[in-house]
Order: sequence, then C-alpha cells, then structure tokens
Amino acid sequence: MHSHLRWLAATGLAVWGVSALAGHLPARVRLLLLFAIGFGLLAGWGSGVLADEFGVRRSRRGAAITAALAVAGLANVAVSAYRQSQEDARATIDRDPQQLTALRVLEGAMEDDPELRRRYHEERARLQPSFPGYLSRRLLAFGYVAPPWPAVIWSAEVLSGAAAAAWMFRREARRRTPDVSPVNSGGPETLTSDSSLDSHP
Repeated sequence: MHSHLRWLAATGLAVWGVSALAGHLPARVRLLLLFAIGFGLLAGWGSGVLADEFGVRRSRRGAAITAALAVAGLANVAVSAYRQSQEDARATIDRDPQQLTALRVLEGAMEDDPELRRRYHEERARLQPSFPGYLSRRLLAFGYVAPPWPAVIWSAEVLSGAAAAAWMFRREARRRTPDVSPVNSGGPETLTSDSSLDSHP
C-alpha cells in the first residue's frame, strides 16, 4: 500500500509540473488534439516508469488513475494558458488603452458583417479574455466557432489524452506478460519408465 501511495504522489507531481510548464508554451506548439494525445502518451509512459520503480503492478486500476491524472494535467495546461492570456491582455492594454475604445467601436459595427463579427470575437478574446473566450480563440484558425462547441472540442481532446495515457501505461504491461506454454506432464514419468525398462535385460 505504501508503494502505491508513493507512486501516486510521484506521478501526480510529475504530471502537474509538466502541465504547468506546458501551459506557457507558444500556442502554435499546443496543436489541437495532437498536443493532448502527446501529453497523454508522455503521462502514461512516465507513470509506467514510476510504477516499475516503486514495484507497482500495471493494472487496469493503475491505468484508470493515470488517465485521471492526465485529465487533471490537461485541465491545468488550459488554466495556465488562460492565465497567461490574461497577463498578456493586461500588458497590451497598459501599452495602448485605445484598443479598448476600438473594440467598442467594432462591437457597434459588427452586426451585419460576418467578417467584422469574427474580428470582434478575436479581439475580445485577446483583450478581455474569459475561459470560454480562450477556448474559442484556439479555434479561430478555422473561423469563429460559437459556444458550446469550443468547450465540446476541448473536452474531446482531454478525453483523447486520457485514453492515450491509459493505453501507454498498459502497453508495457501487456508486452511483459509471459507466454505460458503447456507443460508435458508425462515427460518425467516417461523418462522414468524408459529408464526402468532399460535397467532390465
């Protein structure tokens, strides 16, 4: 039991530390879906290495715990990136407060123009970030995506990362499972009988 707690604590700290660093990576590095899957694979691999180190069996329960830690880690990536966007917005406004005035003008002119509407949502996510706005901004390369779809897409990414973590954790366990071949139970007896036969003329 003690080894399981040490494994859980070590894995949780490792996933949390990596996720905090990943939240400060450039947005172009955190590619949609691919980043989440890569993060999950890394979390599953690290969790498996630590399980071997602490003598913990790579069970389905361990895979489920690893998946849950990957979910927490990816959520922390999103929160860290969102907080970074808030800091960037404050710095931008401090440098040029007139951008907020331009945003209000854009809001009044966007109603009948889809392009202006897209630009407004992009600028609002940049200057007045909210967490839903952060999720929407991640998808602006594909155009403006209205709620709740940004949250749905992000949730699908997180679940994909969790599945990748569980798969990687169990992958090495399946590879190490020994092949059990049937034992010829009559072998030793056959040898004994053959030897006894050979002992008689």
